[in-house]
Amino acid sequence: MKPHRPHPSTYLNLRQLKALRQARGLTQAQLSSLLGLKRDAYQIYESGKSHLPLCLFRRLCLALDLDPFTVLELLYLTTAPDQHIIPPQLLRDFRRACQLQNTTPTEALHDLISVFAHTVIEEATLTERI
Repeated sequence: MKPHRPHPSTYLNLRQLKALRQARGLTQAQLSSLLGLKRDAYQIYESGKSHLPLCLFRRLCLALDLDPFTVLELLYLTTAPDQHIIPPQLLRDFRRACQLQNTTPTEALHDLISVFAHTVIEEATLTERI
């Protein structure tokens, strides 16, 4: 007996997926072409009629140029559907700052994490020496 698999809409925000595609000005046919799929194949994923394989989800995130925060919200990885990982205004400001610096949110997060980690480790090392 096959284990029960939850419906894709329980872990993937299908409305947001469609909105993200449309916000980038892409039709299902155009996005499916970017993903190397036939339009009908992509349509069954976006409608929730079939489970989206992880490798295809990764390609989808790259094709739509999704930042990590959007990916987490797309996957319902917040405590409640109406909650956000980061307040929406702060996230808009972060994305705007990335545009002004001509960097992607992913690159900016990498830089922030790197600086944070090095600073904390350096401070801890100095404190241990005292």
